[in-house]
Amino acid sequence: MASAQQEEILIKQGAEALAYRTLYNDKVALRKHRPKKTWRHPTLDKRLTRHRIRSEARILALCKERGMAVPELYHTNERTSDLWMEFVEGLSVRDLVIQATMAKDEHEEALKAMMARIGVAIASLHNENLVHGDLTTSNLMCRQPAGAEIDQVAAMLQGEVVMIDFGLGATSLNIEDKAVDLYVLERAFNSTHPNSESLFAAVLEAYSTHQVKSVDVLKRLAEVRLRGRKRSMLG
Repeated sequence: MASAQQEEILIKQGAEALAYRTLYNDKVALRKHRPKKTWRHPTLDKRLTRHRIRSEARILALCKERGMAVPELYHTNERTSDLWMEFVEGLSVRDLVIQATMAKDEHEEALKAMMARIGVAIASLHNENLVHGDLTTSNLMCRQPAGAEIDQVAAMLQGEVVMIDFGLGATSLNIEDKAVDLYVLERAFNSTHPNSESLFAAVLEAYSTHQVKSVDVLKRLAEVRLRGRKRSMLG
């Protein structure tokens, strides 16, 4: 259990959960807390929260079992609506891409190599019929390599890609759900990282090589894009 003497630090406040840096059994950890939704009926809120905690814990455990890079789950407490897991030391892909692209072409090849690792990671997830549900560059981490400083961009670009925050994750055989995962990530690139078309193309190239149904998924991605453009045109 987390140490009572450890002062927790709020590191992220989202719509569904709060994330704290804390200790668990003397290890640096992340505590994810799902607060009550006062606007929702208490019984329904409790049931939905319990379901989401169980679902996230199950997906993390399954990913770890299949050799995917995700935070190690330490403990869950459904009564308090908490999960404790490994705190991944490193930078979000969002922040790392911003830093790397500021140097113009200096890190171009390393960036594309990292994009390829992202594509392989997503393909591995989808091959297990799992979807992330909120696949943005903020929910992908680049683990800090041993001996590297956090501000050493070239070294950080070599780090292991870790998927985090499976709060909206699910088991799915649906090609559409996998295509939507990719579409959400593409939208994140377009909105946060201007002129990043070549980076996302590197993600898709690696994905297509490693995902067993990539032809179907990428075909559906094109359809999802078209629907998204139509919605934008209609306002």
